[in-house]
Amino acid sequence: MKNWMALACCLAMAACDTDEKALDRDTCLSNAGVPGILAVTAEPRADVIAEVLALECGDGVAASESLYQELAADLALIEAADTRMRLARDGGQGVYRFSSPFANPPRLSAEGDNLAAAKGLLAEETCAARLTRALHGTATDVVSVTVNERIKVEFAPRLKPELVAAAYAELGVTLTIQSTVVGDGSHVAFREIEGGREYAIALAAGDCPSGCSTARDFQWTVVAGHARLVAEYGYALGASDRGTYEPPPQGLDVTGFGCR
Repeated sequence: MKNWMALACCLAMAACDTDEKALDRDTCLSNAGVPGILAVTAEPRADVIAEVLALECGDGVAASESLYQELAADLALIEAADTRMRLARDGGQGVYRFSSPFANPPRLSAEGDNLAAAKGLLAEETCAARLTRALHGTATDVVSVTVNERIKVEFAPRLKPELVAAAYAELGVTLTIQSTVVGDGSHVAFREIEGGREYAIALAAGDCPSGCSTARDFQWTVVAGHARLVAEYGYALGASDRGTYEPPPQGLDVTGFGCR
């Protein structure tokens, strides 16, 4: 709360304007303590899986660039070692592509009792409008004869929608997160191990728009620039029905993956 109050004060004062003592917008937001604001990019990073994993496992509103680069390099090694792993990225052979609530840039909106405060996003120099620009977002007043008026806010980069909504709430604007995910898909997660990371990759299949019913599971380690397959188990790759299930090897630790 204190950080966002500082943000509101900073943006309201001449220190954030154009006099000789002015702080530019990014410095103002950074000094106010916006979590991860300096990691926000103008558009989604190229590797959606690596960025989502870095976003899930970080504390900020955006993915850490250094963690993103490390994860992207690890995934490239795994995919080079076994081209089937690219199915999580591209789909095909009955496998659905990677799915996550963070895979698409967030969309938020306000209507009804929250509409009046949200209209501040349409102005040029309100705190909420400056925050929107810092997060590379666009606010639109949606007026239709068939639905109630609402303010829609869409962002270019991938961000944590809960932290975005919380930031606006501290500035007196209540926004509702709009879902950008339909159905399910393949999943990738990791955990830290000595000297590197271990990855769990589930190549999902079986009517994933309604919820995937099968998956072929893989565990990989990446240590010192080398990718090694630890285990492969589950249903047949791309199987549309469950059929025969191959259990994981005895003693395999399948827990502790992921950050959400």
